Formats: sequence, C-alpha cells, structure tokens
Amino acid sequence: GLWLGMASQGNSMETSVTVDYAPSGQTLQLLYPLALTDAGSEVKRVRLLGITAPDRDQVPWGPAAQDCLNQYVEDETVGLTAPNPTADAYGRLWAYVWSGDRLVNQALLSEGCAYVDEATLLQHSQPNDWIDAQEQARVLGLGIWNPDQPLRQSPDAFRQAQAAAPEPFSEAP
Repeated sequence: GLWLGMASQGNSMETSVTVDYAPSGQTLQLLYPLALTDAGSEVKRVRLLGITAPDRDQVPWGPAAQDCLNQYVEDETVGLTAPNPTADAYGRLWAYVWSGDRLVNQALLSEGCAYVDEATLLQHSQPNDWIDAQEQARVLGLGIWNPDQPLRQSPDAFRQAQAAAPEPFSEAP
C-alpha cells in the first residue's frame, strides 16, 4: 500500500521493528538490534528521516517532542522504510516510520512536534504533504508554533550555543 510510494529506487529496506522507547523527538531506541543489509552491521537506533525535532534540553519543546513520538512508538511494533539502509556516523538508521498506516514522521509535523528538514525534503515523493502538515500546525499554533511560546532557535544553533557557553563560575577551593 502506502509503503511502495515512499521507497526510492535501488536497495531500500522495508521491515518491522519493536520499539523500546523514543530517547528524543526524532530517534527510536529499538528493543532488539536490527541487522542491516551490509554484512555484520546492525543498529539499535533509528533516526526519523525528513524531520528535525527540538533538542531534549530545549525545554519545554524537546521533552514535549519526545512525548509526542513516544505516543506512537513506545513498546510498539512499527514499520520502517529506509531508502539507504546503512548506519550513520552515530550508528543510526535513517528511516520513515509507520504506525499502522500512519507515517509517524509526517504526523509529528502535523502536531507541531517537529519541523521539516529542508535538506532532505527533495528526496521525498510527496514533499507537499509534509509542507502542508507543517503549515497546518503553524496556523493552528500547535507545539513549537505556539504563539505564546514559540521555538526560536534551531536544535543545531541551540547545541552550538550550549557548547560555546562559558562554564559556570566557581570559587577555587
């Protein structure tokens, strides 16, 4: 059904996995390691493709995004479509995640729990659906688009600022 429309040409991988929990708003921790197509390689984490969620330390949006993803995946068996079934530098598989016939990546956009990762948008077969989902959340003021408490800093900018922040001053003993 829906799966075929998302798969790109070549060696994409489709499988089901059991999720332990979501450690962030864009990552799944699997209950069991998933063997990848390249020999001997396996992953225990999946990074949702095409979206970016707030960093966990970006309160309140990061924890909210994590809760948002967990409601779909925690202790659930989900479908994965991985256009490029290899692990990234952090040992994660980048994939589309399906809960039943719902594409979780896109559902998170429509709830204001994440935003479109524009760098990978062109690889999607239906980019307009993703943009529409995000725009709907923005118009409704959901999650990161809440006008009273909008997310103003991208997770990358947030992490860079954290890394550059001086250590808290402390008296020498």
